[in-house]
This record gives sequence, structure tokens and C-alpha cells, in this order.
Amino acid sequence: MFKKKETTALRLKSDSFVVKSNVHFPTDYNLLWDCTRKCLGTVSRIKNKHNDIEGWRKIGNWKTEMKSLMRNLGQANRSGGKNKKEKVVAAAEKYLSKARLLLKKLNEEKPMFPLDDMGDLALIITLEHYMELLEKHINLVDRRILKGETIPHAEKMFSVFETYTEWITKGKMNPSVELGKKLNITTDQWGLILDYKG
Repeated sequence: MFKKKETTALRLKSDSFVVKSNVHFPTDYNLLWDCTRKCLGTVSRIKNKHNDIEGWRKIGNWKTEMKSLMRNLGQANRSGGKNKKEKVVAAAEKYLSKARLLLKKLNEEKPMFPLDDMGDLALIITLEHYMELLEKHINLVDRRILKGETIPHAEKMFSVFETYTEWITKGKMNPSVELGKKLNITTDQWGLILDYKG
């Protein structure tokens, strides 16, 4: 503990740094998978709470198939050789087709999910949140891979869990990019934080 003299002038210093997010390296197609598994996971929680819900007996199959299709697209994307573009497009079409079927099923069956208490309401709100992100990433993958668009930076997401995550280019090697939130902190000569901006 120390006491500052009232007449001592403050010497301020500002530093910026990145608070790293605990996220995997983001691509639009693996973020689409994140949305899928969160939607299906939320439906599983609703199903476990209300045993009489029908139509989701094969929920495990949805997960397995979607994960497999996501991996196939990733593999096509990483591999070289002849007809790479055609392979990527074909894998993306299969992946998006399944994702659209899931979104359609969710939209059709969500109104029938029970809404008996606040717990049910919280689950429905969570499901709607991830359904919106699922639709967004279906659109992004479709535009980028099938339509050949360059997606504006402002439309991209880098995590569906830590949504504040930014793509920060450092302009130097190892690593040249960080995923997190840039923070600027102002301290005085005693190391006390006086201000910050995120």
C-alpha cells in the first residue's frame, strides 16, 4: 500500500495488446459445423427434458453425417491435384444440402417444442440464436465457394461462441494473425490502470 503525493504529476503510458480468445482456427465451413452441433445439442436437451418429443430419433445420425460432410469439404480444400475446384464445389454442395435440410426441419418443428417454464424458454432462445447463425453460415459458404464471391470482412465471424473475437493481423511472423480482442490500457507511473478501450 502506498500514498501518492497530491502534487506529483501523473505520467501516463498507453499500451495496446490482444486478449486472445480460446477458439479454433475459424473457417466458414467449420463455423457452420459449430452451429449445427449447437442446434442439435440444444434439441437433445429439449428432448431429454420432454420425453414425448417425436421426430428426432436419428439426432445422432444428423451429427455424424454433418461432421463427415464438413471433414470431406476440409479435405477437398486442403488437397491439391487435378480438378481441385470441382471437388471442393461438389463437397460444398453436399454439405450445404444437408445443412439446409436440417435448418428446414428445425424451422418446421421448433413451434411444436414445449414452452412450459423459463427453462424451456431459455432453450428455445438458445436454439433460435444458433439457428440464425446456421443460416448465416450456410449463406456465407454458398456465396464464397459456390458463387465465387469475396466475403466482406465485416460480414465474417471468427467464433460462434466468443462472438466478440476479431481477426487481428500483426504484420509480422510467428504468428502473423491473432484471434481475440484488441485492448488499449492507460496506466500511470505506479502501474495503476486509469482507462481502457476495447
